[in-house]
Amino acid sequence: MEKEIEDKKKIINDIKEISSKYKENNIVFTEYCKRRMDKREIKEDFVKGFLLKPDNLFYVGKQFIHLRKINLEELRYKLVFRISNKYNLIVIITEEENILKVINVIKTSRKVKREWEKEILK
Repeated sequence: MEKEIEDKKKIINDIKEISSKYKENNIVFTEYCKRRMDKREIKEDFVKGFLLKPDNLFYVGKQFIHLRKINLEELRYKLVFRISNKYNLIVIITEEENILKVINVIKTSRKVKREWEKEILK
């Protein structure tokens, strides 16, 4: 369990290092993400602020997604940021050449935070 917590801390530090490589104009949002953010009333600048300065990042999960159209495995990261005592922000990203691509963004309540904390402590 201790090693798993250390691994998760290392992944969080890796993401903070990845974030430091990018400038605001190197962060792009997929069209799908833009539509979903518009419905959820989440602004791009708001998300970019968390990605560029990930101080409130408290959970990172790795996901390997198989892209059937191009027969390729893509590494994605699920990032969870603390917005306030009541809300968190989940951001799904992937790295491409000189670009940090945002795939999806979701604003969640504290209930989800408790579920993430349980998963972290497994």
